[in-house]
Parts: sequence; structure tokens; C-alpha cells
Amino acid sequence: AFPYAMHHGGGGLSGLSGSFQRPSADYGSPSAFFAAPPSHAAAASAPPRRGAHMQLGAPPPRAPEGLTEGFPTPESVALQKAEHGRALDEQMQRQLALIMQRHNATLDFLRAKNEQQKRHTNAAIDQAMMQGENELQAKFTEQMMMLSQAANHRKFDLENQARTLAMEYNMRRVHEELLAQDYEVHRKFFEASTLQNFPMPTDQRLGDSLAGGGGRGGAFSALGDAPHGRDVSEAPTGGPSEQVDHDAQAGTLHIIVLSASGLMNKDTGMFGDLSDPFVVAKVGKQEHKTPVIKDSLNPVWDKGNQFTFKVGQNGGTLEFEVFNSNKLFPHNSLGSARVDLRGLPPNQRQRKKEKLHNGGGGELEFETYLEFSMSDRHGR
Repeated sequence: AFPYAMHHGGGGLSGLSGSFQRPSADYGSPSAFFAAPPSHAAAASAPPRRGAHMQLGAPPPRAPEGLTEGFPTPESVALQKAEHGRALDEQMQRQLALIMQRHNATLDFLRAKNEQQKRHTNAAIDQAMMQGENELQAKFTEQMMMLSQAANHRKFDLENQARTLAMEYNMRRVHEELLAQDYEVHRKFFEASTLQNFPMPTDQRLGDSLAGGGGRGGAFSALGDAPHGRDVSEAPTGGPSEQVDHDAQAGTLHIIVLSASGLMNKDTGMFGDLSDPFVVAKVGKQEHKTPVIKDSLNPVWDKGNQFTFKVGQNGGTLEFEVFNSNKLFPHNSLGSARVDLRGLPPNQRQRKKEKLHNGGGGELEFETYLEFSMSDRHGR
């Protein structure tokens, strides 16, 4: 068999060229493979050259030896050729199998390497995607926390405001109840002392009539018996001499502004900023006004609220108007009320509660006492 050596750097059929070594001396070149026996034997048995002189007495020549003896015959050469060809084919098959094996191994290695690189690339992509998702999730969580904190802070502020408003409402309700109690106290005190506050009639005969009384016990009795909170329109009863002619006399009107309720708010309404009401009372050109009550829609007056007006023979009209006091701007009207003096009973206290015109449902409560000084009670 031919010894061979593959080129170590070759991975394919290109390494086949030059891969076979020179054949060994057993096979040699074709001239050496088919060589004759050694040449000295041939030379010894070679016939004498033509033209050479035979020496006398020389032995006779020997017969020539066979030239083909020991020389490979064509059959042996063909046989060795066939064997040599089979050896070459077998060697070629082995080389081809080895090359194919190396080729397949190289392909498998490259494929495995590519797959591994794909796995590394996919792992890197997945890692980058997971990192991006984690960052996005962290940002989303942070925004949700900030939004939740802002909402909780807003809810806390709203709860504080609601609690503050509820506390202020309770305080205002308690204050309102106290004011109502104060009003009742002052009202009772006023009712107890009203006979001393209102001046007595100047006419002596009317004084005698009030003291002696007629009918139901005189004006003081009617004053004391008048139901609280409603109008008393009856004139003092008695004979014809007790009737009063408004057109034939002059008198004095006494009024007390007590309170107002359900007034409109003309101020901002923020932090308890409510209307600052006061009342203007007018008869003709005569005018009086009460003090200002700060931040109240249900004011009660207990001082500076008693006024006196001169009334003519034809009576007149008592006008009230409630205002909201302003320092820099004109006062806002909170409603008005009118009372015809001819409908008032003379020398008799009367308590009224009038609904304010253009007052948004507000009401004004006051008391009147119309005093007449008659020069002739029996003029007619």
C-alpha cells in the first residue's frame, strides 16, 4: 500500500493535491518496477561483438542465458498494476471519507456556533427588553404613587376644609342660639319696661281716660293685653267720645326696630363675610337709622333703635329700608317695607313683622306707638 500524508490545513478536496508521498522503493518508477535482472549477468552472457577475432585455442562459446529469466512478465505486470490500482482506490476512498467527515464536523460546528450566537443575541435582546419593561414599570409605579399622594393630600385638605366649615357652622349655630336667647331676654325686658319707655299722652283728659279706662280698661289694659307677635288693630272701645279723627289732630310716632331675619347676603360669603345690615326709617323728610350689625343675616338691635317722628294731621307713611353697609362702595339695599300711618291705632303699642319688598324673603320686625295730642276730643 502507498503511504500517504494529508495536508493538515486542508478541510476539503483542495488538500488532496500533493497529499500523496513519493512511492516507496518496492514500487519505484515504472522502469524500476519492471526492471530486468542485474546488468552484470547480462553483460557476462552477452555474445561477442561482431567483428571480433576469435582467438585460436579458445574454448567454445557458451550458450547465452535467457534474457527474460527473472524479468516480470506482462501478466505479472498487469496483476501488479491491478493491485496497485485497487490500493489507490481504497486510499482514495479513505481520504474522501475522512474529508467528508471533517467537512460534516466543520458544518456541525459552524451550525452549532451560529445557534449559540443566536441564543446569546436573543438572550441579550430579552435582557434589554426586560430591563426596559422594568424601567417603564418603575416609572409607572412612581407616577401612580405621586398621583395617589396628590389625591390623598387633596382629600386631606378637603376633609380639613369640611371639618373647619362644620365647626364654623356649629359655632355660628350656637352663636345664633345665643343671639336668639339675647333677643328673647331683651324683648321681655322691653315688654316689661315699655310703659316707661313710651311717653304718656299730654292731654290730661286722655290721661284721665287711660287711667280711669272705659270699655276694656283703658289703653294701658289694651297695651298689656295685646297678644305678642300679632297686630292689635282695635281702637279703644267706649262711647263715641273715644273715637279719634286723624285728620283733625297732630301727633308723635314712636318706633322701635327690633330685628330682621332671612336677609340676603351681599358680601363675599367667604370665611363668614356676610352682609352688615342697618335700617333706615323715614316719615316724610324725617329720617333715622340704626347702628350697623356686622356679618349677620338675622340681626337684632338692642340699642340705638328707638326713634320718634312728628306726624301731621293727614297721617303719612312710615318707610323702612334695610341696607348692607359698605365702606368704599354705595350701600346695597336688602329690601324695603311701608306702613300707612292711618291704619295704626292711636295711643296703642303694635308689634309688626313685615316682609321686605325685593328682599329675597327677608322680614323686618318692629313696634309702633302712635301718640296723638287732641285739643278737642269731642270736636265732632
